[in-house]
Amino acid sequence: MRRFSPACAVLLLAGCGVTGHVEFEGAALAPVVAVTDARPAADRAGSIRTGPAGRLHHFGDAALAPAPPVLLARALAARDPAAFEGRHVELHEFTVTVLDPAVRLPDGADMATGAITAGGVAAVLGYGVIAGIEHSRSRKTLTVRIAGLVDGQPFAAGRSTAARGRVTGRRLARLVGDTLAEAAARAAAAAAAPAPAMLTGG
Repeated sequence: MRRFSPACAVLLLAGCGVTGHVEFEGAALAPVVAVTDARPAADRAGSIRTGPAGRLHHFGDAALAPAPPVLLARALAARDPAAFEGRHVELHEFTVTVLDPAVRLPDGADMATGAITAGGVAAVLGYGVIAGIEHSRSRKTLTVRIAGLVDGQPFAAGRSTAARGRVTGRRLARLVGDTLAEAAARAAAAAAAPAPAMLTGG
């Protein structure tokens, strides 16, 4: 007797409703400001984690074109290249995430991972259609956070917004662009701030 995974049926029909790639304009342009990538490996790697709240998509470097250090370098140059001339700029965080909330199926629908007979596939596909509709209506949370140092002075920026329907690469690119502009402004302020006074012995 053939067996069929209900979870697979739901995923095939509903999909995740989130793009897997974000490309920015001028991807081939070289950066003007030098940025040292000091992010942890986990920040650079992409992942999809599923929990009670839903599915959390973390966009790693492979899903962003160009890479985050280049994006930050361009944003700094667009802000004021002279402000960062000769400065040591480090990127410590660049996270782009989308939380796709869990879909609530009708009461009595057991969609836990497992197997059913081929005769029950129609019922599972029906639940898959419902899941797809609910995903299209769900309120997804898009979050971007950028943080780093300019000559040891910290700067950080973060933005979050909600969106219904499929989260496209263009929508994410706009949010990332707005966060980059905010990060560049704060980095410029950090660059202009006086260096902390050195303590000397009396």
